[in-house]
Amino acid sequence: MSTPSYTKQPTETRTYDVTFLSLLVTGETVSSVDSVTQRVMDPVTGARTATTDLTIVGNTLVTPVVSVQLSGGVEGVLYDVTVEVTASNGDIIEQQFRLYVTDL
Repeated sequence: MSTPSYTKQPTETRTYDVTFLSLLVTGETVSSVDSVTQRVMDPVTGARTATTDLTIVGNTLVTPVVSVQLSGGVEGVLYDVTVEVTASNGDIIEQQFRLYVTDL
């Protein structure tokens, strides 16, 4: 499965939907959002470093989709955003997406 990628401008506040449908078994739902984290990602090495440049404004769960609202970020930086949830059967599941901040 490939990791989705998006772009935003540094001054924008944007919402991104993360679906867990393909990772759930029939009848299973997402019970809670455990965490949303973001890190700077080195596009060459894939190394990830903690940062506070990209602000996680909040998240909303409407199973099986978690909507994550983000603001800020530094122009020219690639971020890796991870959403961790708990499913109704107790499984802990992660989904990620990449966000490139650029001033268009």
